[in-house]
Amino acid sequence: MQKSKESINEFLELAGEKAISIKKIEWWLLKYESEFKRVDKLESAKHLHISKNGTVIRLPPTLKPNQNDKFLSLFRALNELSDLHKFEDYFGTQMTEYHKIKSSKSELENWLTKNEKFGADKLVCFLIDYLDYDENDKEEHLSLFVHSATELDIFVNRADFTNTIEFLETFNEIYWTHEKFAQKN
Repeated sequence: MQKSKESINEFLELAGEKAISIKKIEWWLLKYESEFKRVDKLESAKHLHISKNGTVIRLPPTLKPNQNDKFLSLFRALNELSDLHKFEDYFGTQMTEYHKIKSSKSELENWLTKNEKFGADKLVCFLIDYLDYDENDKEEHLSLFVHSATELDIFVNRADFTNTIEFLETFNEIYWTHEKFAQKN
């Protein structure tokens, strides 16, 4: 558990008091990938129950999260955000395409259809889950919620997700009100 605590502390030092970049997050994930696998295996074995018929059931932990739980939760949350960042270039390309075709109804419908799996499915909650606002409802950075370590305040540089945010805001503005797609939902 000491190693988990040290890795969390290293991440917090790396993040500093401002927003952390996705590059620093990915560096930390790479550094602690083998530790994550080791701790995950260790913690997964703790909550098993074998029933009378031999079925193995995984029970949820009932106690306050320990350092290993916090480390695993932090790693998973950062890894998920890193996975979402991999779409940044794609969304940049899609926004360039959107600006070229936005005045054509048929091409716009094709663009919406092509991007439906991202905007209406895979990333439908991205803006709600990650965007952080100040007191004046001005967007600031991305805020990362870590399930087993809710005391951590982690902010991620918004600029690293510029294309994703622009794409989702544009997609949402059009898709959910467009006659063809609004009827489906």
